[in-house]
Amino acid sequence: RETEKAFLNANEKQEYFSVSYRLKNKEGDYRWVMDRAMPKFNDLGVYEGLAGTVVDIHEQKVAEKKIEESELNLRNTISKAPVAMCIFKGENHVVEIVNDKMLEFWGKAEAQVLGRPFFEGLPEVKGQGFESLLDRVFTTGETINAYEVPAMLPRNNGAELTYVDFVYEAYREIDGTVSGIIAVATEVTQQVLARKKIEKAEEKVRLAIESADLGSYEVDLLTNRMTTSERFDAIWGGHSTYRSELASYIHPEDLPIRNEAHRKSIETGVLEYEARLLRKDKSSNWVRIKGKLIYDQNHNPISLIGVIQDITAQKQFAEQLTKLVKERTLELHRSNEDLLQFAHVASHDLKEPVRKIKIFSSMLQNDYGKLL
Repeated sequence: RETEKAFLNANEKQEYFSVSYRLKNKEGDYRWVMDRAMPKFNDLGVYEGLAGTVVDIHEQKVAEKKIEESELNLRNTISKAPVAMCIFKGENHVVEIVNDKMLEFWGKAEAQVLGRPFFEGLPEVKGQGFESLLDRVFTTGETINAYEVPAMLPRNNGAELTYVDFVYEAYREIDGTVSGIIAVATEVTQQVLARKKIEKAEEKVRLAIESADLGSYEVDLLTNRMTTSERFDAIWGGHSTYRSELASYIHPEDLPIRNEAHRKSIETGVLEYEARLLRKDKSSNWVRIKGKLIYDQNHNPISLIGVIQDITAQKQFAEQLTKLVKERTLELHRSNEDLLQFAHVASHDLKEPVRKIKIFSSMLQNDYGKLL
């Protein structure tokens, strides 16, 4: 029917025509062919027939069919994709296919962007660096992966700062030429903001620890590997990856204290003890160690986090204070003894005059009592 229609139209206009149709071969199979012909007329304008060619285009048609099916599958895949996806075509990045998630991400309706150059349909993103990225992918064919990229996008009747992970990948034709770009995007604004809050809190903790002159550490209890801060290494007098190596710095006399504290921490979840550390120059310093166990969902300890503090000065002050108290106590004891001795002597010296007064009083009483 299509061939007859084309033939009649060509005769009427007396012009060249081309039509594709399926032709049954001798095996009974239909194959696609292309008929290109020109009607022939004599000098009187009477139609005499056709002059043309018939070309087998079956493989081409099959390939085109596969492409159509592939494009349909691609559209369905993008439409149902759980992430925001779209396809830009041409050097102006015309939005050819876009799914609902991408429209939601852009803050636009389909009619506002579909079939239009990207930066016309979404002018809010102009000047944020996306133009150069899209141009680079279209020109070079390279793939660009980007993470947590800040972007001002339409939100709540205004532009808001969002963060997005995206992939720009070249869309190629069968011959390998780049005809567009496939874009996949995921908004990660909430994750980024949450991470920034955590980082801010961690920074506050870090500043607090540093201002308190503390060293921080973390132990992976499954591997006994340690992560320590610079201040920890400075206080401990050395750096090591494994806890057993750092334990060798503890004074032998204080190792039982350390071991007992770790044993109790399994029961209480809290670690706390004081010990001396031996340095390479044979000197020692006192440290206070505090930590807390972290458990998995089955309440098995998996890590230990904590801080250490150099308390050498405190210990030295306490020792000096104790020594001073002992010295003052000894001096007070000696003073008390001297006072007792003085009291004894004074008591004796005071009793003697009184005794004599009593004697003379008795003598006066006996000799002159009647007169008095």
